[in-house]
Amino acid sequence: MQKQEISYLTMATIPNEYIEIIDKNMKCKLCNVITPANNFDNHLKGRKHQNKEIEYELKNCTVFVRGIYSCTKEDLENTFSEFGEIKNITLFKKNCTICFKENTSKQKVINQNFKCKRDSLHVSDYKVYNSHDSKDIKEKDSIVKINTALDFDTQINSIVEQVKEDRGHNIMEVLLDIKSIFEPVLPGVQAVLFGSNLSGLALKNSDIDIFMECPGGQPDSDFVMNKAKIVFRSSLVKNVSRIRNARVPIVKLCHKKTNFDCDISFKTKLGFYNSKLIQFYLGLDRRIKPLLLVLKYWCKMLKLLTTRWFSNYALTMMFIFYLQQLEPQILPSVLELQKAAKVQRFVDNWNCSFAEEWIQPAYNTSSMKDLLLGFFKYYSEFDYDYVISPFLGKPFPVLYFKNLDLLPASMNLYKENIKLNDKKPFQNEYSIKIQDPFELQFNLASIMSSKDLILFKRVCSITCDIFLNKEDNCILDSVLNLDKMFPEYFRQNFKFQIKFNLKFEILSKILWEHFIKI
Repeated sequence: MQKQEISYLTMATIPNEYIEIIDKNMKCKLCNVITPANNFDNHLKGRKHQNKEIEYELKNCTVFVRGIYSCTKEDLENTFSEFGEIKNITLFKKNCTICFKENTSKQKVINQNFKCKRDSLHVSDYKVYNSHDSKDIKEKDSIVKINTALDFDTQINSIVEQVKEDRGHNIMEVLLDIKSIFEPVLPGVQAVLFGSNLSGLALKNSDIDIFMECPGGQPDSDFVMNKAKIVFRSSLVKNVSRIRNARVPIVKLCHKKTNFDCDISFKTKLGFYNSKLIQFYLGLDRRIKPLLLVLKYWCKMLKLLTTRWFSNYALTMMFIFYLQQLEPQILPSVLELQKAAKVQRFVDNWNCSFAEEWIQPAYNTSSMKDLLLGFFKYYSEFDYDYVISPFLGKPFPVLYFKNLDLLPASMNLYKENIKLNDKKPFQNEYSIKIQDPFELQFNLASIMSSKDLILFKRVCSITCDIFLNKEDNCILDSVLNLDKMFPEYFRQNFKFQIKFNLKFEILSKILWEHFIKI
């Protein structure tokens, strides 16, 4: 019996002091459960115990590391493994969590500073997020307060602090729980963060995008409707639904403990590399992130970030593309970054590689005000018969997609995938054409109608007028409150259902004259 009992003890990942042998029974002190010794392995595999183990590891063996800019997962492992065995390292944004096997290892590194390659790292305790279901109510999006006594740049920074989401290491808890839910049907699966929470562009209450990476290959398209139903039985989540007909089938849910909404996808890791590209671009110029967050908030207030208008990702690519057009340019094209990449990386036959380091040959000295004004001016005047292509870094006629021979040699991978790999051609019949930087066949704005495009251009034009006619310290207050100044124009989620025969040009003139009188 003693030999059998020891074998059960070795199966547990928790320290032996949390397991007590009582006669022919074994007690798990984590769960406060007494189980017959010959059934203890089943207890260890049970969902309740697994959740307790994760909670134990987070509280007793996990540290939070800040300041990661250049070092890789392998670099971190080399730096911290000397303090004890590491169970896993999870990277996100410029931070990571390190889970040691023993609490003693955690105590050696906590509240210490370390040098890893060129990065100065600070290690702190991992704080487990606690939230009660009685508080399971999301705060409404707060309206930003703008102090017009401040200058333009200071107002930008103030707005960013009010609208950005900073979930910190609480996301790690979500990733571990989602991983534990799907691991019984997807052995070895990893929950990989992507989207705005990875790139650093998340607004308050934004969803968390998670890709389930499977070492044995991604599940087929029926997985979401069949085996993914396991998530409905989990006590860790609520409000579960499955979206099968989306371009990428997803499972939507809310993580109970943190009350974070999540979108879970299984199809492709392209979204992760898209997010890493955006994260890389943000690191090239300190002006980009605050301007993008303000721009996203502007779109959100005008109800432009909807399924009918733009996705956050499409808007981000439009801003990146605009910065590629400036003289001197602020951002290089994806094509330039791929040519400079040391390692080539392909996902679903698309090139997702890009250089990890980049130095612009010339620095653009434009102010944040001029850059934001330039965005609205650029897209109010843009010729939408051309494709917005962050990949090439310049627009080109959409007619090129109708004759592959017209496309430049730099688009050879697109041609090859269309001809040989059964990829669908670029959707060029829509009003706005925004080419994905990696998946070159994908139009990011394939849902916008011609009327929507006219309205978008008009709003950009009105916003330009505000920039040019208002004092600097009053611009942002006006721009971010357009929906209140012209409620008839933006009512019904900007669907524009007013019945009259005015042309848009006349309407714009009326709206602007009304604004001048305010």
